[in-house]
Amino acid sequence: MKNICLVTTSLGMGGAEKQVCDLADSFYKEGHKVIILCLNNSVINSPVNDDINIHVLDLKKNIVSFCRCIFQARKILKEFKPQIVHSHMFHANIFSRILRLICPFPVLISTAHNTNEGGRLRMCLYRVTDFLTTFSTNVSNEAVESFINKGAVKKGRMVAFYNGIDTNLFKYSLESRINKRRELKLKEEDVLMLAVGRLTEAKNYKNMLNALQRVIDVKVVHLAIIGTGPDEQQLLSYAEQIGVSQYIHWLGIRFDVKEWMSAMDLYVMSSSWEGMPLVICEAMSCEGLVVATDCGGVKEIVGNTGFIVPTNNPDALSETILSALELTKTKRKRLGITARERIETNYSLDTISNKWLEFYETANKK
Repeated sequence: MKNICLVTTSLGMGGAEKQVCDLADSFYKEGHKVIILCLNNSVINSPVNDDINIHVLDLKKNIVSFCRCIFQARKILKEFKPQIVHSHMFHANIFSRILRLICPFPVLISTAHNTNEGGRLRMCLYRVTDFLTTFSTNVSNEAVESFINKGAVKKGRMVAFYNGIDTNLFKYSLESRINKRRELKLKEEDVLMLAVGRLTEAKNYKNMLNALQRVIDVKVVHLAIIGTGPDEQQLLSYAEQIGVSQYIHWLGIRFDVKEWMSAMDLYVMSSSWEGMPLVICEAMSCEGLVVATDCGGVKEIVGNTGFIVPTNNPDALSETILSALELTKTKRKRLGITARERIETNYSLDTISNKWLEFYETANKK
């Protein structure tokens, strides 16, 4: 049994935050003691198991708050005595490295969750603090190469480690399909596309709206979007401006994403950059057909079970959406089953959490 401390920048609605909670539950299930340190006070996601304590540090953007949180974290770790500290995302990674200077612990794993975690300053901070971490990981091979090319880490100091999802939770349900489509007053023959993710620059929803405009010139479809974010008002106005508002269902923050995965006919992702989008895995686990832009680890996940298009190209995105919708139901179903099998084999939470535990064991022996 190990004492494992997971450190995260936040516990908001993102895929990285969800992964931290899922790993915590999985490690606990295997008999390990687990705590979570959360730098900010945004706690929307949390582990299922109530025995996993979440320590909210409430870090603010000033040196006094930073010092307070460092000493607060040191006190927590001195009491918990972790064999492994595993940090996730930029702020938590840098925080944990600095923490190690005044509170030595055996192993620190630093995990980035994107090809793009900021500009030159952040990459420089990763580079100059690299000696403080035992090892670094990122969520796809492309993301690892991106960090090496930007000088954030030397070759051989970072490896790809995929995220995992609970395939027992994310599976197709006819009941969910009927209920969720009824919420939108859609008939079974109506086409429903789904997109899930924060409304931010990285997700490039403007690209999706432009593609939707082209699609509805040929075929009437509906688009459900789950998520909120800083670009929300801008996107609402843009959808109105280009005449696609009536085809879009803005669903905001939802905690029933897995049910919407069954309701959709096609999952669409229009991002400009990503790490390893868990939501693609979730869609595939629910036997969904995916059309996604070629960024981050998307191509690695999808394989030959869906469609990959260039980033920032609404023409290519719309043409591929139409091609996907032209497939027969039998062909779509077959691709969906193959997609789920791919996720079960390579990206299930059990598989990934066991790989992490093996990795921890190896790191502990160094």
